[in-house]
Amino acid sequence: MNFDIYCDESRLDLLSSENPASKFMVIGSLWLKTDSRVAYKGDIHDLRNKHLIGGEFK
Repeated sequence: MNFDIYCDESRLDLLSSENPASKFMVIGSLWLKTDSRVAYKGDIHDLRNKHLIGGEFK
């Protein structure tokens, strides 16, 4: 079984800033079966269009 893995992080300034704005960094991932990817992406695009979301959303 093959998977597509998507990763994202927040608050990278914690690694490089002397005075970071946050105390915590979050790293997350989403694992999708490769053969289901097209269906999931279609569903996500439908939700984006329904709710008029442009750009990145979480």
